[in-house]
Amino acid sequence: MHTKPKQHLLYEYTGDVMKILFLLLAVTFTSSLAGTPLRKTDQPFIDAAPYTFVLGQQQSSSVQSDELQKPLAPKNRGKAMFMSLLVPGLGQRYAEANGKAAAFFGVEIGLWLTFSGLTAYGNWRENDYETLAAAHADVNLDGKNHTYFINVGNFDSIYDYNEYRLRQRDWANYYQDVDFWYWNWSSRA
Repeated sequence: MHTKPKQHLLYEYTGDVMKILFLLLAVTFTSSLAGTPLRKTDQPFIDAAPYTFVLGQQQSSSVQSDELQKPLAPKNRGKAMFMSLLVPGLGQRYAEANGKAAAFFGVEIGLWLTFSGLTAYGNWRENDYETLAAAHADVNLDGKNHTYFINVGNFDSIYDYNEYRLRQRDWANYYQDVDFWYWNWSSRA
């Protein structure tokens, strides 16, 4: 007698998590579109330390750069948010926060590299379990989908699977063509 197959929690909760993330993104984006500047620009930038220190002695710095005395251009939060959505770190670069821009861009590159690596690893593992099923359960790989291989992993044979589906009165997922969908594991291991 076979028990109920294992449920895949990732598939079960993915939709809810995506809805919450989309809602948070929408709230963040709409609240940032108010058009308020990222910093106050009504006063010119004033150097907080007009002195320079050389070997522990204080010397007055009478020459200030023209760039330090220019007022800063206003930055729009909505534009910065939109730029960050296009390329993470671009909005921070627009806001002239170069350190944060480099951090966000570096994290984004790291996440994409991790995603690519895990996708490649998942494909290798998928090929491995399909090959294992073909070698030890007499599975014909042609024309089979992902759900079929989940069923092959959860049940010892097609007969156990069909018996379970009949007990559940789930005729839509019952394999009627036993020759095409056939599998029977050589051992429980």
